Amino acid sequence: MAAFVLQPPGDPAVPWDRWLTSFEDYLLALGQSGLADAQKCALLRHCLGQEGQRIFATLTLSDDKYATAVAALKSHFSTGRSRRMHRFEFRRRAQQSGETVAQYVSALCELTRHCDFGALKDGLIVDQLIEKTSCNQLRERLLLEPDTMTLADALAIGKQVETVLMEARHFVRAVHAPVTSSAASERTTEMEIRISAVERI
Repeated sequence: MAAFVLQPPGDPAVPWDRWLTSFEDYLLALGQSGLADAQKCALLRHCLGQEGQRIFATLTLSDDKYATAVAALKSHFSTGRSRRMHRFEFRRRAQQSGETVAQYVSALCELTRHCDFGALKDGLIVDQLIEKTSCNQLRERLLLEPDTMTLADALAIGKQVETVLMEARHFVRAVHAPVTSSAASERTTEMEIRISAVERI
């Protein structure tokens, strides 16, 4: 079995839910998701690292099942924050300087993990994108769309607007760049020769 390096879970290093997803993806990729509970628990403890193993040893488990071990670790690493606090963090998250629309939407999706938005999740992410994007052109463009616009639609529009704005900036720079063509250089050299000849007379 290939060696697996996974940073131990913790706060703020790697949130437990994300760590567990990575671990279970690892088991699945190895084709080991059907292992016996004792083997899965052994792999789990190994990947937790030394500090994680120390914490695991302090937990009181009712049995040696993998699901029980995961539940105990989840309880230990739980932040204890309420759903309302997670929703507050989601609502105040604005697009940061230099952050692309795709990166911003990805961050919003991550923040919804504990918000329990249910079927409203995608619509609320779109609303947050419209309200807290740093690009006024994108906000105006999204507000023109019908209510049937999906998150995928909004993301596609965001990427399109970003591309157009980037190309426009490059075009403006090219238009205002100093002329350095060979023809211009030749004219300058010819003028310098004439001036030099005049000065010698």
